[in-house]
Amino acid sequence: HATKVDAAPEIVAGRTFVPIRFIAETFGSTVKWLPLTRSMTVTLGSTIVILQIGNTTAVINGNIVALDAAPYIKKSRSMVPLRVISESFGSHVAWNAAEHVITITYLLP
Repeated sequence: HATKVDAAPEIVAGRTFVPIRFIAETFGSTVKWLPLTRSMTVTLGSTIVILQIGNTTAVINGNIVALDAAPYIKKSRSMVPLRVISESFGSHVAWNAAEHVITITYLLP
């Protein structure tokens, strides 16, 4: 189904960023903000993704993964790379450059 973002996505260094809660809750996952470390834990079933503001690595199911760009905060919203969250949950992400549309294909468990 089509979903609209409640805060505008941004393209930074060729990567699309979206608010963490938007992408996480679209998948039905939960997000926990850890203010002391400025990090987020996103959980969907047995998949756990940990991201930290300003850090170009993520921890996905205990494995350290390099990110092309670090999460950041804009207007009190944590912005994260769309692809890393989506693909961590087993989705396929496709970019249509002509129409500026991102399609995420995800099969519900």
